[in-house]
Amino acid sequence: MSTYVDGFSMRCVSDVTRGDFMRMCKEITARLVDPSSGIKILPQAISEGGIIYQQQHVTTTTTTPPTREYKCMRFNAHNQEFTWPTIDCNTVETDWTDSTTLLYPAGLRIQTFLKAFYDSKPWTIRELKIVKAVLEDVCRMKVTRLPAAKKLLGR
Repeated sequence: MSTYVDGFSMRCVSDVTRGDFMRMCKEITARLVDPSSGIKILPQAISEGGIIYQQQHVTTTTTTPPTREYKCMRFNAHNQEFTWPTIDCNTVETDWTDSTTLLYPAGLRIQTFLKAFYDSKPWTIRELKIVKAVLEDVCRMKVTRLPAAKKLLGR
């Protein structure tokens, strides 16, 4: 099964910095990801931006080959005056942690798009509720209704 569907919409209640966004990624990782998995949620290096489940280089004693998981939530600002910054995947954590550089201005409206392919599990309502709570708490976003569970298992 895969996920390839519109997610929820959100609006920035106040300005969001890169540091806020990185705190959001760390909080989502802490709430959703098994620490032994070697996965982190990070800002995605893609034109419209978003978050991605990123497999970190983990030393393991098993002979199980790595999976081809791909799971992300794209953030589309609907042709507003906004450009997602270029991201260096090797330094994004250090570059963005505690950064006061403005990422999203107050009032910006964003539509999410959910993707999960290959060996990745589809997005779940449980995951989206956690992401929604963190977006509202850490990034001060006003998030709309979540998509229906049956839509998450499409395509």
